[in-house]
Amino acid sequence: MAGTESDILNLLEKKPDGLEFAEVFEHLDRGNGLLSKRGVRNLLNQMVKEGKLFKEKKRRTKGRGAPPYVYLHPEKVPRQLDLFKDIPGIDSERSKVTSRAEVDREQLNPAEKERQDEARSVLERIAQSH
Repeated sequence: MAGTESDILNLLEKKPDGLEFAEVFEHLDRGNGLLSKRGVRNLLNQMVKEGKLFKEKKRRTKGRGAPPYVYLHPEKVPRQLDLFKDIPGIDSERSKVTSRAEVDREQLNPAEKERQDEARSVLERIAQSH
């Protein structure tokens, strides 16, 4: 099975969007009957458990029922959480998350910003002295 593990890793390394189980099995199955679907599924689950692969639900599926899982190579998993990618009509490339505190701070007048900065520095000095 070590050869099959490396075959799976090599296959998924070439597919940045990942592959569903059926696609992985289709690539591995050479028609000789040496691999079973259950065996490959168990191997994929074991590799996920060991951290060799990642598994996430597929986005934007057609039809009813639960969305299938997609298996991803660890180096191809997006490193940053994208809160906008599942919202239809929102361009996640151009959208950014801004905290409420940042928005409020941008709307303050300069004198109030300065007072808050001074108060913060006083509180930080008090905290450091204790």
